[in-house]
This record gives sequence, C-alpha cells and structure tokens, in this order.
Amino acid sequence: MLDSGAVVGQLLGSCPSGTSDANDGCDSRNSTIDGAFATTYDSITQFLENGTVVTPTTCTASSTTLCLFGNRFAVTTSYKASDGSTGSGQAVTMTADTGYFTFFSASNVEMVVKVLNACVAALGNKFWVFAGGLTNVQVTMTVIDTKTGTVKTYVNPQNTAFQPIQDTGAFATCP
Repeated sequence: MLDSGAVVGQLLGSCPSGTSDANDGCDSRNSTIDGAFATTYDSITQFLENGTVVTPTTCTASSTTLCLFGNRFAVTTSYKASDGSTGSGQAVTMTADTGYFTFFSASNVEMVVKVLNACVAALGNKFWVFAGGLTNVQVTMTVIDTKTGTVKTYVNPQNTAFQPIQDTGAFATCP
C-alpha cells in the first residue's frame, strides 16, 4: 500500500510447479497474474467505499442514538409532524437487539425497531431490520452498520400510517 492509501499489490504464496491439488493445501488461484488480487478483492470490499478505506467504528449510545447488536448498529430517527414541527426521536434500549423511539413525550412510544442476526446460510447470511410505528407523522429512520459503514434509510410519509418494515435483506455484511 502506498502512503496515499492506494493498494498496488499484495504478497501471496504460489503453488510449486506442477501442483494445485486440494489435498496438498495449495490453491492454484494464488498463482494468477497480479498476485491473485482479484480473488482477494471480494473479501475486502466491505472495508472500501468509493475508493477510500472505511474505518470500522462502534456505536455510541446517546439520547437520540440506539445501539443494537453489541453496539454494531446505530439507529436514529427524525420526524416531521403535520404542523411542520420537527425533531429527533428519543432512543430507549429494550434488549440487545431491540429498542424504541419517542417523539413528543417520554411516555408516548412512536416506533419500535430491532436488528436480527440472520448470518446463516439458511436465512440468507444477512442482518435483518424490523420496525413498526404507532404514528402517522413523517419518520426517517437511519440504520448504520458501524463495522462496515453501510447505511440503510427508511422513510414513512407524512399523514400515512406507519407501514411495518420487514427488511430481511437489509445488511449483507455478515459476520
């Protein structure tokens, strides 16, 4: 890697001449031109965004940020009421993967959200996002996978009953 952050090559072993047998532990893909970077690229793309390296972080909980799944996912909400008033949802943690938001008062739950680990082949190797609302105000919910920088945004339109969110393909960022 250059000081600029550009990847110009990598070091990988290669198979001895005449071998590429799975039984000898040698993978002939490592012998391809360019050090098999094409093989490696798929496993590192989660750390790249628009040609720049994404630095993994963790979620920091606050009055407006809900941290789920071991602080990996940061969830925030904003709202706009029909009278034009706006604000950020107030976050309340319920369990490690579930929480809720209030908008107008601490005793008035407006929206519930959870992020589930479905990182098994039978379930599609993804994290799922489910949410339900008890409101008809405009709501924008943002969920960030802080490990990869992947962002999902969900919007409920103004004067529309909050439709359930059941996004079983939300984050293909396992593990």
